[in-house]
Amino acid sequence: MVFTRATLLLGAALVLGSAPGASAADLGNYGGGGSMKDGYAAPAAASPRSWYVRMDGGWSAYQGPDITETSVTGCGPCGATTSYDLENTDIDNSWSMGAGVGMHFSNRIRGDLTYDHRFESDVTGSLPVGSDLPGVRSFGLKSDLFLANLYYDFDMGSRITPYIGGGVGFVRNKTTDGVVTDCGCTVATIDSGSNTDFAAALM
Repeated sequence: MVFTRATLLLGAALVLGSAPGASAADLGNYGGGGSMKDGYAAPAAASPRSWYVRMDGGWSAYQGPDITETSVTGCGPCGATTSYDLENTDIDNSWSMGAGVGMHFSNRIRGDLTYDHRFESDVTGSLPVGSDLPGVRSFGLKSDLFLANLYYDFDMGSRITPYIGGGVGFVRNKTTDGVVTDCGCTVATIDSGSNTDFAAALM
């Protein structure tokens, strides 16, 4: 099966390193210093080798998938294999949640290890009358994604830090048990399955 998707990711990161914290005295005049009305002061850049954790949420919008079904008749060397492209394929949009842990290697370069779980989406497709087993196929698809990522941060001296990054890893796709229905009746069942593939990301 081949799926094309567009993913919107929302992320947050928490620096656990040695950046100095504000005390209650920082909110008012202290030792000749400023007060809250003096405006925003940019926080100190993350020190090298500081750690951070992250949590992510995402939403995926899929295009219609290409699904091929293989039918095997007979056994051994006398068996025959026939492939069909399912028609009217559809996959529901889905949400994902993830987390990761990372390190600042310098003020500009950081990396992290992340895990994301894409919640189950309903998948459907059909075979027309005249095929080996006509009817609508219905099953679920969910995924677990593991990536090692590296980023370069552009320090703009503001609250927002643009960055570029890339990652490599693997994804574990799982299909759930499903059914084949024809004229409203269940005519066959679909066994669950899974496979692991290479994964890459550009951010």
